[in-house]
Amino acid sequence: MSYSIFSKLKLKPKLILPIIITGFVYMVLIVAISYYLLMNTFRHDTDKLISSKINDFNQTCDAYSEKALFAATICSQFEFVQEAYQEYYESNDLESASKLIEHHTGKLNSLIKSNTGNRCPYPLPPSPGTVVHQVLVRETGR
Repeated sequence: MSYSIFSKLKLKPKLILPIIITGFVYMVLIVAISYYLLMNTFRHDTDKLISSKINDFNQTCDAYSEKALFAATICSQFEFVQEAYQEYYESNDLESASKLIEHHTGKLNSLIKSNTGNRCPYPLPPSPGTVVHQVLVRETGR
């Protein structure tokens, strides 16, 4: 007759051993489930935070776009800007139109700098980021 190790144990270890094994299994399950729930919560919170930051960024961009469009609308009505438009329409030379604007912006730049500390840039040739270039593109479709 063969005896197993379990059958040689006394009554107290026979009762405690299954409880210890069951407790260990439950502890591993609780740790695994807790880890899964915590990771999902962190992932969800991180996604919400990123989404919120993207939304804030988009709202800020929209607000600055509206301000830039407002400034472009006002600036496009200046006489020297109208002359630059006319120069561009007649010659299709963006650089000469930009030079007209640059020639007249000295006073405007000094006023802006004295009031805000910033300067109104008019690079030559105008980059796609300048207000005047954006207005020219919108009006000419090019």
